[in-house]
Amino acid sequence: MSALERITERVNRPGDPNDPSTPRILLTLSEFFEGNDVLGSIGCNLMPTPTPSEFHTLLSAIAARPEVGDVRAPSLLA
Repeated sequence: MSALERITERVNRPGDPNDPSTPRILLTLSEFFEGNDVLGSIGCNLMPTPTPSEFHTLLSAIAARPEVGDVRAPSLLA
């Protein structure tokens, strides 16, 4: 299973993500970034578009700060 398939399966688990009554999933950094090398899967509005690895490095550094409890990635996949 590819990272995109795994993320899509996780996001669709509670129901149709296009239905406003479906709870939005917040993915852990591991859930979102493990095996994810799809350019544009995050930060697609930035130029040049950072790689998922670059985002993972940045967000992991934020998560490691003592004043930070957790960092999650909202998933908007449909």
